[in-house]
Amino acid sequence: TNIRSKLTESFHNLSVDIFQMDYNNELWITSALRFFIMEDVMIEKKYTEMLHVEADNLLYGKLTSILPILRDKYNGLAATPLTDKKFFVTASVLWIPNLDSLVKFNKYLYDIASNKENYLEYVHWLRQYACCKQGGIDPDIHGKGIKPFAINEMSMLAYYHVKSANNLIFLPVLPNHNYIKSRYIVDVSEYSPGGKEVGPATGSGIWDPNSWGQYIGGTHNRRGSNIGFTDSTHIIGQAIRTNTCKLEMICDNKTIYQPIESSQLVSINALADSN
Repeated sequence: TNIRSKLTESFHNLSVDIFQMDYNNELWITSALRFFIMEDVMIEKKYTEMLHVEADNLLYGKLTSILPILRDKYNGLAATPLTDKKFFVTASVLWIPNLDSLVKFNKYLYDIASNKENYLEYVHWLRQYACCKQGGIDPDIHGKGIKPFAINEMSMLAYYHVKSANNLIFLPVLPNHNYIKSRYIVDVSEYSPGGKEVGPATGSGIWDPNSWGQYIGGTHNRRGSNIGFTDSTHIIGQAIRTNTCKLEMICDNKTIYQPIESSQLVSINALADSN
């Protein structure tokens, strides 16, 4: 984009020392940089709100139908929680209710990149979830540190929620259901509409941080050959595994797509990410 502020350029330059390269690509840099570009676009185009949806998402339904709900019920940024311990949150979908909310978040990101004290505070919080790798980031006396790729915009979104839950609200990622509870997993029902971990229901739909898409189409590193994939650390993965959830795509009252067989159907109306 040609709309690029000095702040965005500065963050880009600082990011080189924060994020790891991904096979010579700036995946993790650009994943965080996009929030600054969104701010630039909102200012340039005088947008008062924005709904960011990643390009590889599949949308089942009209986004315009839920805008009144988002405007009324979600006064802060809203994103999709991914992992059970809430240390990864994706911007698969990111609701931005106003420019100020995004400016505040970007200031938080910039402070991490530009201030060592803020960076170490974030890293020390992340360590409990993303340790350990020999030679990793911020190593201990044994030389073990944080896995490098855990330093990313997903964990930064998660830490922002920890610091100020009202400024970053979680969107529902599971449908309402009487989910099985176990001491070995989180109470996944709290991530369905009305749950304590998420904001209000957004119509009849739920949102996908990437887990539903992986279940439908497999993962990118297996080129989709592992359809039906679930991750045991994902909120949705735990729900699928313990409740034998199944997805169906229905057109004209006929099932036209069904990834795998299972014994019980939990009806899903999802906005799905195919990554």
